[in-house]
Amino acid sequence: MIRILHVVGSMNMGGIETYIMNMYRTVNKSEIQFDFLVHTKEESFYDSEILAHGGYIYHISPRRNGIIKYIKELKVFFREKGSKYSNIHFHLSSLSNISHIIQASKYCNSKIILHGHSTSEGGKYIHKVLHKLNQERVEKYVDHYLACSNTVGNWMYGKRDFLVINNGIDPQKFAFSSDDRLNTRKKLSISDDEIVIGHVGSFSYAKNHKRIIDIFRDFHLEVNNSKLLLVGDGSDMKLIKTYVEKNDLKQDVLFLGIQKNVSPFLSAIDVLLMPSFYEGFPVSLVEAQSSGLPCIVSDSITKEVKLSNLVTFINLSESNDVWSMSIRNNLNKNISRFDYLEIMENSDFSLEKSIQPIINIYLDKSGGNYEAKSD
Repeated sequence: MIRILHVVGSMNMGGIETYIMNMYRTVNKSEIQFDFLVHTKEESFYDSEILAHGGYIYHISPRRNGIIKYIKELKVFFREKGSKYSNIHFHLSSLSNISHIIQASKYCNSKIILHGHSTSEGGKYIHKVLHKLNQERVEKYVDHYLACSNTVGNWMYGKRDFLVINNGIDPQKFAFSSDDRLNTRKKLSISDDEIVIGHVGSFSYAKNHKRIIDIFRDFHLEVNNSKLLLVGDGSDMKLIKTYVEKNDLKQDVLFLGIQKNVSPFLSAIDVLLMPSFYEGFPVSLVEAQSSGLPCIVSDSITKEVKLSNLVTFINLSESNDVWSMSIRNNLNKNISRFDYLEIMENSDFSLEKSIQPIINIYLDKSGGNYEAKSD
């Protein structure tokens, strides 16, 4: 058995983390075992499941707590623990920080895998500059460049070659269920005839929750028997709750927090709304299409998410009226939500198809005896 180290911010519920866990649940653990290096001292959502699968979780202080302390902890970790890993798999939203990659390469005889998951730095100007500089610097440390879409890979790595790894799911787990729709709405005190708009994602800048509220407010003025369901958690939740109250929508917007199983909520929703500023490849849109759920999304999201006729792209510069009209148009489409499961099962986004290229990298015949790279 080989052990793979995944390096990630935390293992709370989010797009990257859910993708890793989908892969972890699927791999043959007699051949491959996952461990995790996380940039937090706090317990995360998936920690108990990781431990139950036989994985280890190692904690270091986040970089924002001090660069010197951060690098020191990285050195200690990779010097003491790094030798047992055939592959170290870094999950990144940008290349503005590559300190962990440098230290891993310096102390470990492991394959270094970079996996891009975003299309924007989203931070300060200096971070954007560092991202561009590190696109060149990173080459001497890395063995494999992966990305969750072509758009992500082109932004993350510039002109360098990369391999696209689809964010696969098990479509059966997200199939539309009439019983789930009925029961979930009943639990939430939502009647059968009410229109439900939904969003699944962390409360963060990229997801653009304020715009979600603005669009729903305009839609709600036209369609009074409507509700908005927000699934997720994050640093902006308090701000968005205040904004909802300011717009007199407290009775019509439901904050559902983190849900371990989102499938029943997808069945309860009529239209998924995602006016994101930027995304990598939102796996929530793959899940939604498996549920036969119309999705109205910003055209800043990669077109690769359109796996069926359920996805409508709209420019963020368009008015709320245009977005609201698109919701109404999608509600009027004569579609059967049961028809899309087979489409998704036959796509390249089924889980087993999507993870095989990574397994092929992990199980390289060289077995992890790789030459160390120079600092």
